[in-house]
Amino acid sequence: MFNVTPPSSVWSAWPFLSFSEKLLVVALIALSIYVLFAAATTAICVRKTRASIREGKTVDFEVGFLELRKRSARLQKLIGTGFYLFGVVLFLGLQWAYFADDLRKGSGERTILIGFYPHFIFAFYVLLDFLVLHLLGWFVSVSADAFGLRLKPRQLT
Repeated sequence: MFNVTPPSSVWSAWPFLSFSEKLLVVALIALSIYVLFAAATTAICVRKTRASIREGKTVDFEVGFLELRKRSARLQKLIGTGFYLFGVVLFLGLQWAYFADDLRKGSGERTILIGFYPHFIFAFYVLLDFLVLHLLGWFVSVSADAFGLRLKPRQLT
């Protein structure tokens, strides 16, 4: 049907993305770094607390648990906000994808469909990153919940 090979990486589609799409990629990289940092610090905190419990040291469980729950809620809200922003930016970009510079090069339909390729590649990689971010956010939430289950009921009140 089409002889065009679509760009397979986000960097090959980069020149065809709008400024708002490029800005979203930069913001998504910053969000990814923050989520990775939060997941790493959560894992370290839970590991240190478990080691302290095994050694019989006294640990302020309540403060640690509340901090982990706040971090988990913050991550989920940030990831959700990023996802909605992605939807807005994607559909703003798709509005202009059907405008072709020169329809004389081939059929109009083919030219317009070729214009959608960078947006599809952009959407694929952004959604893949959001899947990873969601899984990391889920890890933080599960770690916080597992940490809370180790607390005695009188420590939670």
